[in-house]
Amino acid sequence: MLQACYILIKNKSFAINLLAKITIFPSDHTFQTYTTNSMYTTLLKRGLAFSLFFYMSLNLFAQYNICDNEVSKQIEEIGLKYQKLDKAKLKAEVDSLLQILPDSCHRSLMLANIVLARYYKDYSTFDKADQHFDTALKLSKEDPDNKYTKHLLSLRAIMKKVQGESEKAIDILDQGIAIPCHQDSLHCQKYDIALRINKASMLIGINKYEEAIDIFLEGEKKMKSYGFKDSIYYVSLYTGIGNIYTNNISDHEKALSYRRKCLKYMPKGHQATYRVYNNLGTCFVALMNYDSAAYYYNKTIEETKNTRDLIIPHQGIGSIESQKKNFKKAIISYQKALDVASSLGRKRYIQTSRGYLGKALYLDGQYESAHNQFENIFNNIEGYDHEDYELEYLKRYAYLSKVSLVDPSLSMDIHTHMLFKDSLNNAETKLKLDESSGRLLEQILRDSVEMQVLLKENEAEKVKNYRLSTALLITGLLL
Repeated sequence: MLQACYILIKNKSFAINLLAKITIFPSDHTFQTYTTNSMYTTLLKRGLAFSLFFYMSLNLFAQYNICDNEVSKQIEEIGLKYQKLDKAKLKAEVDSLLQILPDSCHRSLMLANIVLARYYKDYSTFDKADQHFDTALKLSKEDPDNKYTKHLLSLRAIMKKVQGESEKAIDILDQGIAIPCHQDSLHCQKYDIALRINKASMLIGINKYEEAIDIFLEGEKKMKSYGFKDSIYYVSLYTGIGNIYTNNISDHEKALSYRRKCLKYMPKGHQATYRVYNNLGTCFVALMNYDSAAYYYNKTIEETKNTRDLIIPHQGIGSIESQKKNFKKAIISYQKALDVASSLGRKRYIQTSRGYLGKALYLDGQYESAHNQFENIFNNIEGYDHEDYELEYLKRYAYLSKVSLVDPSLSMDIHTHMLFKDSLNNAETKLKLDESSGRLLEQILRDSVEMQVLLKENEAEKVKNYRLSTALLITGLLL
């Protein structure tokens, strides 16, 4: 109330306009006569009680509009641009808004708490993130549309997965999936599909591949029942299924069918088109249809404007050339993949590109260069998000290149053994080679050491023979 009085006294024009609107002027005076200081004071005294009541009502109405419109729009904009914004400034801005927002601004408060929950999640301050998620969830109950509740549960599940609690994350996603959507709420329906996509992805992470496929297909049915045409959601669903068939089940024919569905539903001109091209190329390589694979890889190389899309096609072209035993061409492509990955700082792709390059160099007989690539991988192993079977595989090639530096013939039998089970992407490799792994590496090391000893002995023998022949030659000259 005091603040309202202060505003009225300090803003004469505002007060006069306000009072004019509530018509408390005497009938014998015009509006202009009340613009003087004395008349302003008289006017203010006569209408203060009613004007303050009106002002507070107007203020509450304006505050309601600001809560539901201006502030919430501002915070929603922050949420949409979250990944691109400076996180410290973002937090300061949202904290400032929370200081001035009254408890009645449910939607704005909810959105602010969502942003802060994401902020604390990203900085691994999970307790504080949970507090803001709890607050936001309570406030989301005020919204008749369940879209925010679904969205919040999805975000919270992702945080639990980051914490290594995949089973708990899946339970949270199931809670979100169980919440119904109004038939006209497109946003809620999209979050419903997103929950299923996230659940399937988490099931993949705990090796429940068939169950994950079922959830993806359930999402497809839901989309059709909702009747919305957002094709990028179909692309996400089919990409997930294709990835399972490619990476986990090794059914490349089925993977190819879902990759083709992705291409069918991909919006024209969408940047993700090139990822679909790359996935198609990878399928065709696995099916040994190298011409089709090269076609899609080259489409990406020629058309994409995003450098990140270039790593996979360069690796893919390298694999095609390796299969054709054009190792020098393969080396060029793998080197391009490594250069792109290095320029982007993509650690996993740097290491996989080195692995492919090292193998191609080895097969081309460039054993020292191959050995250097493998050494680089193991010297930077902390930055390599590797699977155990990939590491075993790379260790084998590292030892092969080391042995071949001594004598290439020593590794020929082992070389043949490697070719039968040659893959950087097949988890079965480790199982197939485990039985012989220890003996194989011990044999390589033993052969390597024995050969080096033998070489030293041979060198010593050569020096001895050289000295003997020199002595005989000198003796012959003296005779």
